[in-house]
Order: sequence, then C-alpha cells, then structure tokens
Amino acid sequence: MFGLLKVTRETPVAIESPRAGVRAGLIGMWKLRSIEREPGAELAATGEAASRAYIIFTPRGRFMALVDGNRNLSDADAAAIELFRAAFAYTGAYRVEGDAWITRVDRSWNDATIAAEHTRFFDLDGDLLTVMPVFAPRGKNGGLLKNCAFVFERMKG
Repeated sequence: MFGLLKVTRETPVAIESPRAGVRAGLIGMWKLRSIEREPGAELAATGEAASRAYIIFTPRGRFMALVDGNRNLSDADAAAIELFRAAFAYTGAYRVEGDAWITRVDRSWNDATIAAEHTRFFDLDGDLLTVMPVFAPRGKNGGLLKNCAFVFERMKG
C-alpha cells in the first residue's frame, strides 16, 4: 500500500526549466528607452519622456511597474488630470511561460485590476528588453496601442 522512501544526505539537484535562464535575465531594474510602432520605427521620444517608466523584476519573483505620465502642462489642474489619465502602477508575483511573463496583480493604482493576471510578451537581448503589449490601460486613443513595442534598457549601478 505505501512505498518506502529512502532518505539520504545527498544534496538535492534542482531541475531547471528551459526558461529559467531567461527568468534570471529579467531580474533587475529597467528604464523605458523608446516606444516603437514597428522594429526600428520610433513612436515616442526618448530621454525625459521615456525616463518616466520603470519596471522591476526581483529574484524572489515580484514584478513592479511605474509609469508617471506627462508633466509638461502649465495649468496645475490640467496637469493633475492628465497625470491621472497617463500614470499607472502595479505589482505582483510573476512567472515566465514561453516568451511571456504573467503577473498576478496584488496591488494596483486601479482596484479593478487586483487579482487579474497581466500577460506581456517579450524578447530579451542582453540589456534590451522589448515588450509587446496589445493594450495599455488609460492611455490616449481609448487606451489601445496596437502593434507597439516598448523597449526597456537595463539600469546599471
């Protein structure tokens, strides 16, 4: 009925999935470098505008995203409204499946997204991480960004 389990003092051997190396490559802090409509065709400015978006992958499997929007408006009320529309932040546990990472959101600027799973397809090439979402919440044009790629650069130091 029950089998016997032989216990030894040997060190257990971890079996890595083929994507374990990719998950390790994601770990760190990333800064948005550009948004491209198609490979090489820049859609959004680099520099200060792009520097307002960061993503972080921790070794313990936590993901965080922060985009703080556009602050170039002179009217304080208009700037606050635009910032609310353009900014977002969320965090949660993530896992890698194939060419996607999936975040199970547990904290968010928008309570409606808590407990949701956000899937982002990506390509990792050294210190460049290209993310291909098909939907960006609360952005201009009704929030849809079709056929865009968000290019992040690993932060050093």
